[in-house]
Amino acid sequence: MLSTGPADSNRNWISSDIKVFESLFPGEDSTRIKQPISLNVPDQSDQNLSWMCFDYKGASFMCKPSTGNITVESAKNLNSWFNSGLRQQAVYNSVSNSKPTYWFGGSAGDGQFARLTQSDFGEGVISPQAKSVVDYWGRVHQDIKTTIDAALCVLDDSGVDEAVYLFSGNEYLKFSLGVGIHDLKQADSGYPKLLGQNGGDFGLPDQPVTGAFHYGNKNYFTRGQHWESINNAGTKTIMDYPLWPRADTTEQDLGVDEITGVFEYNQQIYLVYGYDKIKLYGAISLRSQLTQELTDYYDEPGDVVQPYNFSEGFSYDGKAYFREVVGGVHKRAFINTATQFITDNDGGNRYGLYSSGGNYRLYIPQSWVVTLFEASSASSSEQINSIFYYKDRFYMLQGSDYVAFEQIDMSGDFNLRSDSSAIDSLTHFIDGADIDAAFNVDGVIKVYSGERYVSYDNFSNIKNGVFDGPKSIYAPTRDFPMGTEFIASFESSSVSGGGRYFVEDGYFTRDKMNVTIPHDTNWRPERNELMANGGQVDAVFEQHNKIYLLTGDYYYRYSDLNKLDELMLMAPGTLTHADVAADDGYPKTIAGNNEGIYHYRQKNPDTPLHFAFTTKDNQFLVGGNPDRHFTNINERGRVVAIKPMSLDSGIATELDITDVDQINLMFNHGSYVRVVTNNRYVDLSSVSGLIPDAATNRYDIVRLS
Repeated sequence: MLSTGPADSNRNWISSDIKVFESLFPGEDSTRIKQPISLNVPDQSDQNLSWMCFDYKGASFMCKPSTGNITVESAKNLNSWFNSGLRQQAVYNSVSNSKPTYWFGGSAGDGQFARLTQSDFGEGVISPQAKSVVDYWGRVHQDIKTTIDAALCVLDDSGVDEAVYLFSGNEYLKFSLGVGIHDLKQADSGYPKLLGQNGGDFGLPDQPVTGAFHYGNKNYFTRGQHWESINNAGTKTIMDYPLWPRADTTEQDLGVDEITGVFEYNQQIYLVYGYDKIKLYGAISLRSQLTQELTDYYDEPGDVVQPYNFSEGFSYDGKAYFREVVGGVHKRAFINTATQFITDNDGGNRYGLYSSGGNYRLYIPQSWVVTLFEASSASSSEQINSIFYYKDRFYMLQGSDYVAFEQIDMSGDFNLRSDSSAIDSLTHFIDGADIDAAFNVDGVIKVYSGERYVSYDNFSNIKNGVFDGPKSIYAPTRDFPMGTEFIASFESSSVSGGGRYFVEDGYFTRDKMNVTIPHDTNWRPERNELMANGGQVDAVFEQHNKIYLLTGDYYYRYSDLNKLDELMLMAPGTLTHADVAADDGYPKTIAGNNEGIYHYRQKNPDTPLHFAFTTKDNQFLVGGNPDRHFTNINERGRVVAIKPMSLDSGIATELDITDVDQINLMFNHGSYVRVVTNNRYVDLSSVSGLIPDAATNRYDIVRLS
């Protein structure tokens, strides 16, 4: 960088801004210039700027600073609010009508900022309202999906929550868990990704899923009735037993003597064999044929068996079929009766069910009667078609549904479709159910299909068919709000609220199951890197009517500074995902950018960056510990100089400091650079008293030979 013009014929100094060589000597070849030499400031000089000489085409030239001593205006006292001792940054909005300053204070995790006008810098004014940095800055344009198909919390080998995955269609997000609590608003960098193109994420499916849970050292995924396990190596295993309870059907040719129950569904007749197998008999047109087979078998000569002491029995098509031990001899018989009788597999529990005056009444033979449900009940209009015992449960079929009881409570009236009764559709019982959600809650696996759910106390119970339910989501529960149809869920102490329970219009957290929070996860690749960096602002400055904010390896650009200021004026808690001021496509990585943004953090990993400001074309990044250095960056992002800061005596006197390390902050404020200490500030029209060789300094040039 050289002066704008040559010396006159008398070798008089010519004062001008420093420019590049090509501007000084149009048409000349800058590659022929010999390396300029920076000279020490003469001892008797009243300047603190470097002198410089260079040779070109056989001639010698000298550049002498013409600035001299710095003229410094009187410093002003600062409001005590600024004496926080926290790391501070600031940037001036020169475009907005009110021309505010955004003042940042704090370190990663506790960053706050305030919007200040000039009067806020005065001594004795009311402290400005501070707001959270991550709530306002770093916000990005978002895609908030409301179709969360599945959620998965994966544990590491030691059982610690490692990551959360969310699935929507053929896309998924990953949230790495670590120190602190994750709010799941922003996924890891590089997400979303496509299923089947997981790029190193092992243990995930290759197509959309409807449910997911982690158990042991495997991930489990559901898709319709299909479910599979995938281990950390990516090995997939198709599970060959149902996740939703269903009838264990058989094709064996079993005899009529093994029939322990009969029911009809979807115009078909089904037989219960030995209390633990179900077989399709045929269409209901075969009802008379089956009845004949049963009556032929149970029409045994001898004493008539009464339905009071029978050891086994069931009902079908207006007849009750019984087995009874009489004098040590097994007898069997049937009677015509509208009462439906049922026993368990050893005859220890016997019940009779009949209709009376619009009510169903349930009784134990030779015992008392209770009302099963009242006529006014919504379910009373549907007739109880049949009852049978199957795999340790009593089944009552009503319309297209069934309810199942391990034990029937005879202590008082109860409603067939509630009172914690298991309820499901016969379609699910016979044909199986498509899984809408599956998740692991403290080792209990909950599986949802439509408005019903089942629970397994442990994984082995799935295969063994030991479950609680199916239950209606409208049945009272102490865990979840009534009527809640979950579509995905997981629990984790590393996630805010203890986990997520997703529903159609948002989600519940584990600690607030009565409050629906709208969906707030961003599915765009751009993410709030400022939030990911704990709210740490590394540098912020305005240049060419744009504000740049640097955090970690990323930077944001704000071109619409009026829109930015409107956002900064919004009250806390009122911002929505649509309130974004950053330019579209940001943040971008600092590495490889074409906007002249220097990656100070990468180049100086062990040197803290304190603050930044700009001149017309250059950026100045001030860092160092304990000695302050400045890095002068040109508009192409290249380093012009790295030198120690200096301290002009006039600036030192006004700010009452003895060392540049006592300067807390420098930032552009209109046509000035504002220099701030703990209790005072001064506005400088030239920074040459602090930054030697800044582009605003003026030099004279003379030809020596």
